[in-house]
Amino acid sequence: MPPGPQRLGFEDWKAYNFDGDFNHYYYYENKPQKIYSHKYETDTIIDQTIDFIEKHKNDEKPFLLVAAPHPPHAAWTPANVPQGYLEKIPPFKDLYRAPNVPKNDPMKPEWLRCYLAMAKNFDDNLGRLLDYLDRAEPEVRDNTILVFTSDHGSMLGSHGRVQKMMPWTESVNIPLIMRWPGKIPAGVVSDALYTPIDHLTTLCGLAGIKPPSMADGQDLSQVVLGRGRSYREAVLMANYTSHWDFFQTETQWPEWRGVHTRRYTYVKWLAGKEDLWDNLEDPYQMHNLAGEASAKGTLLELSWRLKELMIDAHDQFLNGRQYGAWYNDQRDLVRTALGRVPC
Repeated sequence: MPPGPQRLGFEDWKAYNFDGDFNHYYYYENKPQKIYSHKYETDTIIDQTIDFIEKHKNDEKPFLLVAAPHPPHAAWTPANVPQGYLEKIPPFKDLYRAPNVPKNDPMKPEWLRCYLAMAKNFDDNLGRLLDYLDRAEPEVRDNTILVFTSDHGSMLGSHGRVQKMMPWTESVNIPLIMRWPGKIPAGVVSDALYTPIDHLTTLCGLAGIKPPSMADGQDLSQVVLGRGRSYREAVLMANYTSHWDFFQTETQWPEWRGVHTRRYTYVKWLAGKEDLWDNLEDPYQMHNLAGEASAKGTLLELSWRLKELMIDAHDQFLNGRQYGAWYNDQRDLVRTALGRVPC
């Protein structure tokens, strides 16, 4: 990504979209030459994170820093695991498997052990970053908001699936931990319905600045600070196209729309099928209530709520191929449901 508007305001750039070879990580800065780190990807990115903070810790101008390693991402092979980490993972027979993993588990033992080894490496690196912040000067430690989150989960064998893009908990529930010493209460757990779209508005709220006018999402900063509660009762979930790289429809990852509340998950698939799970009584989502008379009222209520949320989001529930017209051949977004995107 050459310097310019496509960097979306980021001034310091050490990035590459995805090469999938984590032990031979490379990235780009301002020229089209690969820069090899000769270290594991996650190790490199946390090194860069700490170096950036150290370099700019005395600046008067605040900054936003995004560190985004890929692991624990496929391919889950020993060649993609950092040295010494696979040995830290127990044998497959000793690993926990959820009740919703079928007997014909599609998750190969090697894949799961490699996934966990990558996750262990990330955990160690997050600890390394926290140790740096804890040792930093008070003006750095106490003025740094750290957000630990992810973009999606993985099924890892649950419901007979391996990858993402499904409406089950393993795919859509993601970690969200926020740390701001002296401001965000330590150890507090919230049941607020929080989505990735809320990051921008919430971080602006925490920083005391007004979010951009085009920003979607709710400002949940007061919830994060322990000073209020969220009155949001439901959030919209979606899988727009049935492949993660291409505009396809009704493949192995069919399109769906869903509503998630504090108790239920309701899903409407593109082909018309409905699913309903009670996440409190059935946390592994093994019993679909959509066809049961006792759940008819809940099903109807959530189906109407889904329609309302889709109207609010200008979501016409198109098939995956139809969204291809929203992008140019460089994968730049050129239009949305509201019309063309200004250049």
